Amino acid sequence: MCRMLIALGDINTSHLVDGIIAMASDKNANHEYNKDIQGSFVHGCGWSFATLDINNDWLIRKSTEPIFTDEAVWDLKPVNSKLRSFHARKATKGGITMNNLHHFYYESPEFGSFVMSHNGHIYDELSFNDKFVVKGETDSEKFFYHLVSRIENGLDIPKALSLSLKNLEDFRGANIIFSTKEKSYITVFHTSRPKYYEMNLVKKGNSLVVSSEVIKLPGVEDVDWISIKNNDLVEIDHEKLTYEIKKI
Repeated sequence: MCRMLIALGDINTSHLVDGIIAMASDKNANHEYNKDIQGSFVHGCGWSFATLDINNDWLIRKSTEPIFTDEAVWDLKPVNSKLRSFHARKATKGGITMNNLHHFYYESPEFGSFVMSHNGHIYDELSFNDKFVVKGETDSEKFFYHLVSRIENGLDIPKALSLSLKNLEDFRGANIIFSTKEKSYITVFHTSRPKYYEMNLVKKGNSLVVSSEVIKLPGVEDVDWISIKNNDLVEIDHEKLTYEIKKI
């Protein structure tokens, strides 16, 4: 289980760091797992940060420390980039190791680079190209290879995501943030706990944020956020800062 967000455009990274820390420390919103007692369901099993640098190359930083106590996360506050993505983990399968941390990354010789983070549980046995070597113990990493295998077999990303999700038989949640250098794709797909598994989107001025929970951002009110519905797939254009919501 995880808390995650992705931000594009002109927004201070410091506010994003504050937001992911509030979510991970369970001091931001109520849902099925914490009911009326915030702070009882923390996501303290490591964190990851992905961004595109000034050369449009992926940079991914990971730590097995809880994001709400790890002073290293403060180093990210000055980061200025068109894309910033955070993931805070609560381990349910696999130990607290670097190999079990999201984001997952792959550079395809033909199709470019892909970065993914996931919130949920997938129990299906997932097939993928045998060139991929599983490094950790998570269902998330296997789903990433399963998805990339479909893309490299010729499916476009929305179709690959839709088919991969629709074919799942045993899962609780498959919320995905999947990014190329040009676009990001966010899915909301769950069978239970709709409040915990919801995703929220806000487009304000020259910025766009998608987050597991509504977070505090300057100039943004709670009513500005859009709740992404179950079975929705959001496609975001990084350059134009436009988005389109489709059904999975």
